[in-house]
Amino acid sequence: MYTVLAHPLTADGIESEGDDYATEYEALAEMVNWLIAERWTAEPDPAGGGLIAVEDGVSVYRLTIEPR
Repeated sequence: MYTVLAHPLTADGIESEGDDYATEYEALAEMVNWLIAERWTAEPDPAGGGLIAVEDGVSVYRLTIEPR
C-alpha cells in the first residue's frame, strides 16, 4: 500500500495525507491528478524523492509517495 503525502512549505499550509493505493503507480496517478485539480505546476524536489508543488511562483507543498 502507498499514500500521497503533502508537506507544507508555507506557514499557512496544512499537512495532508491521501487515500491508500495498492501500487506506487496508482499513488503517482493520484499525485498528478491532485496537481492538475489545484492548478499547480511541479518541479523535481532538489532533496530527491518527490515533487515540489508551485502555485503562482511560490513553492507550496512537497509531495511524496510513501509506503504504508
